[in-house]
Amino acid sequence: MSDLADAPIRRSTRLMSKQKGKDEDGESTAKKDIETSNKKRKKAHPSTDDTTAAMTSRLCLPNETLAKLHPQIWNPGYTKLHPPLNQQKARGNWEYDEEQSYSEYVEMANREPNAEGTGRFVLSSSRRTIGLLDLTTQEKKENAKGTAETNNKNRSSDSGHGVLENDRTSRLATFLEAYLGLSVSIRTGRAEGITLRTTKGGKRGCRIDDTKRGLSFPLSLLRESGRGGRCFVDVFSIFDVAVEYLRPTEYSLLVLMDVSLGEWLGGDVEDCNGEIQEVLGRACGDRVAVVNYLTSEANDIELFGTAAHELLHTMGLDHTTHWQCLMNPCYFEGREYMFLAPHNVRKLMNFLGEERNEQFVLKRYRLLMEKWWVVFDKSSPGASDNYNWLKQKVLLMEKFSC
Repeated sequence: MSDLADAPIRRSTRLMSKQKGKDEDGESTAKKDIETSNKKRKKAHPSTDDTTAAMTSRLCLPNETLAKLHPQIWNPGYTKLHPPLNQQKARGNWEYDEEQSYSEYVEMANREPNAEGTGRFVLSSSRRTIGLLDLTTQEKKENAKGTAETNNKNRSSDSGHGVLENDRTSRLATFLEAYLGLSVSIRTGRAEGITLRTTKGGKRGCRIDDTKRGLSFPLSLLRESGRGGRCFVDVFSIFDVAVEYLRPTEYSLLVLMDVSLGEWLGGDVEDCNGEIQEVLGRACGDRVAVVNYLTSEANDIELFGTAAHELLHTMGLDHTTHWQCLMNPCYFEGREYMFLAPHNVRKLMNFLGEERNEQFVLKRYRLLMEKWWVVFDKSSPGASDNYNWLKQKVLLMEKFSC
C-alpha cells in the first residue's frame, strides 16, 4: 500500500458511529477502544501469510470450501492479484477493525437495519437506482456544465470511444453503473430548488435551502482549536438533511458537495479540545452518502473510488483490512486500489441477486475494461496501473473459466 511517510485520507464506516468521549480518568475512550480491538483482532484471524485459511474464513459459507467455489469467484491463480496488506506499513490502527465475512453479510439480510450494524437493507424491484445529487456551489467549473437531463442523455448516447467530453459527474455516473451494477440518475440541486449556501467558503456558516418547500437546514460546523484552525462541515448534519431527498425509486443517494467534510472523534465539542477527522467521503446506515467532490487534493481515481466505496457501505459492505481492496478504510495519495477483494465481489453478487449467474463476474470486469478509458484520462495518476490490473484479472478469469 504505502510507506509510513504517506498521508492516508480517511474514508468512512458503514453505520453512524457513536461519538467517542473520555472516561473518568480523562483518557480517550476512542484510544481504549482501539487498544481493545487490537488485542481482539490479533487472536481472531489467521496471519497474512496463511492466505488459504484467511480467504476461506472470509469467502466461504460454513459448509463450503474454496475448491467448491466457481472459478469466477476464486482460483489460486488469482492470489497474486489480491495481495494481503502489509500490516507494518498500514497507517494507524485501522488494520485491526472487525472484518465482515461473506457468511456474515448473507446473514445480515435476515435482520432489519440497526445501530449495531447486524442487519442491512436489501435491494427491491422498485428500488434499483442510485441518485447523484449535485449540491456543489462553484459556478464556473467543468464539473457543473449542463443540466441533469443533458448529462444523463449524454451518457446514454456515449459511443464508447475516448473520455466523455461532458462533465465529471457524467463520468462518475458511467463508472458507478459499471462498478456497482445499478443504474445511476444525475440530479442537480439547482433544478430541484435545493441550494448549498456558505458564508466565507463554509468557515462562518453553511446551510441547505429548499426554495420549493420553503425550508432551510443549517449544517453544523466543526472548528479546530487555535488561531487559524481549519473548519469542516459535520457530515452527520448533512445526513439528517440528505435522507429527506432519497427518492422511493432510489436504493442509495450520493450527495456531491464542495466543502471540507469532517467528523468529531472525541473530546469536548464546545471547547474544541477533541479530535476532528477530515474525510473525503462518508456513508450512513440510512442509505445516503456524501463526498467532497471538488477538492483539489483528490484526482478522478481517488474521488471515483471513494464514491464507489461509500455506496458499497450503503449496500451493507464493511471495511476490508486483510487484502488490498477498494473497501480499505483509507486510500493513500496516488496509490488508490480500485478493485474488490474476492469476498466483497461475492457480497456484491448477493446484493444484486446474481449469485446463480456464473458469467456475472467476468462480464462485470469486461464492462469495466470497456468503460475505463471512457471515464478516465490516461494521464490521471493511477489510471493505467489499475487498468493493467483489470486486464490481468480478465485474462486469468478467461483462462480458469474454460
